[in-house]
Amino acid sequence: MSETYYVKTFGGLEITNDNVTVNIVELFGKQLVNLLQVLLFHSEKPVQKDELIDILWPESKNPSSALKFSIFRLRSELNEIDFFKDKNYRMNYSVHKAELDRNR
Repeated sequence: MSETYYVKTFGGLEITNDNVTVNIVELFGKQLVNLLQVLLFHSEKPVQKDELIDILWPESKNPSSALKFSIFRLRSELNEIDFFKDKNYRMNYSVHKAELDRNR
């Protein structure tokens, strides 16, 4: 049986599981949090690489590298959460089910 997480995305980013709440901003830093929030917000459909770049790194000189590094870091931190890459990224909810406050 998979675990259920409650993810608070408005007013900060917090994840709660078994009555334990973790402030993700303090744990990951702003850039990884921004990436995680976009992926969580678009949890029902894959997000194209170019869309992530436009949202998160519009002024960057090397946005593909920034995205690749951020995905690597996020995977390292959230090893129990999978991402799919075929020019798209998404959270794999067959592994875990998360309840987002945007869905409440």
